[in-house]
Amino acid sequence: MRKQFLTVQSAMNEGPMPQTIGSIAPWILSVAAGSKNPGLITPVRLGNGIVVNGVSVNPFKLKGMYPLIYAGEVPNITAGFSGSTSRFCIKNSLDNN
Repeated sequence: MRKQFLTVQSAMNEGPMPQTIGSIAPWILSVAAGSKNPGLITPVRLGNGIVVNGVSVNPFKLKGMYPLIYAGEVPNITAGFSGSTSRFCIKNSLDNN
């Protein structure tokens, strides 16, 4: 640490030999990071029975059906958003109801 700042970086997956890391600087905190695809495929079952595979960071299965909406159709008008901005899912741009 220098001047109260902690420097952090990826340890990287490609060291000089198998099972080694490429970053060994003693003044930097190296953390594990992966560049390999973890393959977290999550199936989404639509109301019409079609199953679409997507990628998710949630490793659990949902316990029910949830509505699928287009964000541009549910703007938070009270906060001054319109469909042209809510469609990008900007923070607080979607109506909570």
